[in-house]
Amino acid sequence: MFAMNRRELLKVVGMASTHALFPSVLSGLLSGKNHTEKELKFFNNKEFKVLTEMIDLIIPESSSSSSASATNTQYFIDEVFAICISKQQQTSIKKGMAGFMEVFQQSSDKKLTLTELDKKAYRYETSALWFIAIKQFTLIGFFTSMEGETKASNYVPVPGEYQGDILAGNKTLNYGETSLRFYI
Repeated sequence: MFAMNRRELLKVVGMASTHALFPSVLSGLLSGKNHTEKELKFFNNKEFKVLTEMIDLIIPESSSSSSASATNTQYFIDEVFAICISKQQQTSIKKGMAGFMEVFQQSSDKKLTLTELDKKAYRYETSALWFIAIKQFTLIGFFTSMEGETKASNYVPVPGEYQGDILAGNKTLNYGETSLRFYI
């Protein structure tokens, strides 16, 4: 697998989310544009298929909300990576993805394979750092979509009074148990 150092990872996430075009990319996702006929900008078809499987393992369909791919999060990631990160960062992600694709596609337990990659990434093993960017933009894409905001989060259409401390438990949305850690 390709190695990406921690500094490079921080640049990818920081530069992409502060890029001048990031708000327009995010706006496209929030507007609910239908991306089903859209041409890919960063990933090829094979990579995109694997990305879609990966994000659906990160945020699967539940009884209360759709999966990440149902909200077109994969198109959001494709566009962010095409427009908002440098060529060097794009190369790092492409190489990391290429090194992981075969392992992932041949795996009989893809959730376990992704969980192992996640553990490596958060132990800052250089061969897995590229995955943190994929995961973080999956979370950003999903939880800024209408589905993520209204069905998977604690959505309050007209907020009441401000409450600074709110107790969270296993039944609190966005704070339940998961096999993947979500550090942003």
